[in-house]
Amino acid sequence: AMSALLRGTRPPTAVVCSNDWTAIGALHAIDAAGLRVPGDISLVGFDDIPLASYTSPPLTSVRMSAGDVGSTAFDALFRLIGGERLAATPLLE
Repeated sequence: AMSALLRGTRPPTAVVCSNDWTAIGALHAIDAAGLRVPGDISLVGFDDIPLASYTSPPLTSVRMSAGDVGSTAFDALFRLIGGERLAATPLLE
């Protein structure tokens, strides 16, 4: 998928991946296309796995506490069960 994006007439200037493994794959595809991170394309992953700091360049990654995510999800579910209508809010404050 990343290779197809890079072959398009207007390649992206930034890519946000759902996890670090996907971002590492995107990093390899970007490199194979002769482009550089962050000079040509900005790249971000999620999970902050230990391997992310060993890529070249080191991957920018978002670290989220599983406990906080779980607690927020449980709170939202509990409120929905209680009939409360929830507006979109940031996952963690």
